[in-house]
Amino acid sequence: MKKIEDIKIVKKNNNIKLNKIILEDSFADNSIKKEKNFFLKKKTISNNFNKKRKISWVFILLFFLVSFLACNYFEYTKINIENRKEENTLNSRKFQASNISDTDINYEIMIIDGEDEKSLTLTDTKNASIKSSGSLIIYNEYSSYSQKIIAGSYLTDEGGKLYTLDETITIPGFTTDKDGNIIPGSINTSATSFLPGDIYNGNPTYFVFNSFKNTNKENKIYAKSESTFSGGISGDVYYLNEDNIVNLNSYANNAFKSYLIKKAKAELPSGYIFYENAIDFKYEIDTNLLFKESISKIPIKGSITAIIFNEDSLSKKIINEFYPKIETKEINEIQLENINNLSFSFVNKEETITKNLNSFEFYLSGKINFIWNPNKDLVLSQLLGIHKDWAQDVFKKDPGIKSASVIIFPPWKNNLPDDVSRINIIIN
Repeated sequence: MKKIEDIKIVKKNNNIKLNKIILEDSFADNSIKKEKNFFLKKKTISNNFNKKRKISWVFILLFFLVSFLACNYFEYTKINIENRKEENTLNSRKFQASNISDTDINYEIMIIDGEDEKSLTLTDTKNASIKSSGSLIIYNEYSSYSQKIIAGSYLTDEGGKLYTLDETITIPGFTTDKDGNIIPGSINTSATSFLPGDIYNGNPTYFVFNSFKNTNKENKIYAKSESTFSGGISGDVYYLNEDNIVNLNSYANNAFKSYLIKKAKAELPSGYIFYENAIDFKYEIDTNLLFKESISKIPIKGSITAIIFNEDSLSKKIINEFYPKIETKEINEIQLENINNLSFSFVNKEETITKNLNSFEFYLSGKINFIWNPNKDLVLSQLLGIHKDWAQDVFKKDPGIKSASVIIFPPWKNNLPDDVSRINIIIN
């Protein structure tokens, strides 16, 4: 029989063994779990990596797809064209102008009127007694028959000043419109103040005939002024001497003429050219005027009759002078620079400009620039969709193109766009 102590030890040892076995089993289980967790973790990492790699490829493909679509969306071609330019000189080249024939240069006649004043200090005086005068329109509302009024008949204006009729007149009778309203008969004439002096100078508006006062004709036959009454003066007055007249003529031929030329240029119709030597200048100065003040303004009236050339007609003639074999299509693409600055002169030095002038010959001199403006729409239509290497062949066929360059985006594109909105042509 075993002792009690031995039994305890054995149990104790059994417990130790049992514990050891339990510990070993527990350690084995932990190792298996750890290994299993490691492989699970590794597998998870691998799966995540594969997922990320797939996503990266998707993004890369999307990037290239979007880039490709964007490049096609923003596709464009820029074409820089340097147009042809040449300078030529006209050395008194003769041309024929006509406002009748279409084969010659066409032109029109333009008349410009104007008025001015020149202030002068007058020194010479004399005694004078001059009456004022002006123009009238006399009306007849009295009868459908004409009415005769003799020269010297008295008229009174609204201010009570007296005048005399300068000539015998016959006023036509009145007429009526469809509604029965009277249309007065009328005639233009003139009158003179009854007395001399500047008191009559002015703008009277309404006149009645003294002989018709208190009769049925008083308000039926009357007059209205058509111009200012002027020229009346009396007593010591200043007049124009020879030096004053020379001064006025010089002013008229320079400052006044320049004023009318400037006015003509401002009123020049579109599509016409004006040359300063293609004019006839005339002016009037009343050298018999008298003045109350030593410093007085002397009126000047004048006009220029100018030949104005049709720009298109003149341009084509000049172009044909230098390029006689040029085609009409190319002529229409050429702009002449400095054409307004050419020097003009008549072949016939005695040529006069009138409304009845039908044709004449003239010379033009000076430098002129020929600038070609290629037809952008035509060039564009020939470039749509072609290979970029063929573009230069298109440019060489256009006589108005000196050189040209093509820039295509995206750069790997070999053909120009088919869409006109994606081609930008710039002509320098």
